[in-house]
Amino acid sequence: MNIKFDYTKCEKCDSYTCVDCCAMAVLALENNKPVIVDLDACTLCGICQDLCPSKAVTVES
Repeated sequence: MNIKFDYTKCEKCDSYTCVDCCAMAVLALENNKPVIVDLDACTLCGICQDLCPSKAVTVES
């Protein structure tokens, strides 16, 4: 399982939707970029992928 970010697509939306929507706190901001901080906590719900306005997040099982 993995979460991938295409930083060339990431628009750094106002609220960093991918980080804010994760109920499991898998993602965080580091140097103004979303990063994985606890992949083991990921439930593969895909909400970060679905809500990313620029489609820069991919959740792989």
